[in-house]
Amino acid sequence: MLALSPLSALARPSFAVANISQLYPVEVARIAVPESTEQVAREVGAWDGKVAIGGGRYSMGGQTAAALGLHLDMRRMNRLLHVDRTARWVRVQAGMTWRDLQDVLDPAGLSVKSMQSYSNFTIGGAVSVNAHGRYTNTGPVGSTVRALRMVLADGAIVDASPGENTELFRAAVGGYGAAGVIVEVELDLAENCRIERQVVPLTLDSYRAYFTRQVRDAPDVVMHNADLLPPTSMRRWPCRGAAPAKP
Repeated sequence: MLALSPLSALARPSFAVANISQLYPVEVARIAVPESTEQVAREVGAWDGKVAIGGGRYSMGGQTAAALGLHLDMRRMNRLLHVDRTARWVRVQAGMTWRDLQDVLDPAGLSVKSMQSYSNFTIGGAVSVNAHGRYTNTGPVGSTVRALRMVLADGAIVDASPGENTELFRAAVGGYGAAGVIVEVELDLAENCRIERQVVPLTLDSYRAYFTRQVRDAPDVVMHNADLLPPTSMRRWPCRGAAPAKP
């Protein structure tokens, strides 16, 4: 019988937890849907088995759930905690999605500085895999993380950053949850601006020179993506097309 956490209104009376594809269901012993760091700490501290963390559940390698373990559904930990508009940084709970964060930042003229290519991932999940995106000058998501708050295996709540608990911080960014549960993320922000989308068909032989000249060394390029076999709709676009979009 599945023991449901009293914290988990979203939990269903079922053993199965699946990723977004529904192709990899895993039987778990317990599901918890915490809403605060303290609730995560209680759940993890009281559990003596395996723990897996689920956010958007887009990881396809089996990281979403552990067999007969504790599954932490982080989607209710989705609150904005603080925004410093002058210094351009933000602190959020790890279950917030990039889309929801940008909706809050946009009216203030601010933007996330780096994120993966899709906005429906949770921020904690993206940091846990150190996801890359299409930005040309910031590197992966981890390059913009200022600090983390984490819950360790014994339930301890710990802050980590490049200057505090540095080894833990480095292990957590891209660590797939092995170092602990990321419960809060502090991120650098950037000025929001509209960008122009340009589609340029190229031969494979000419791509390297084009990338060096027009992308890598161009100060006004924000994002770049190359498709060896682009969607049919893109193949019909002119060489230079513009579509205003938010970062």
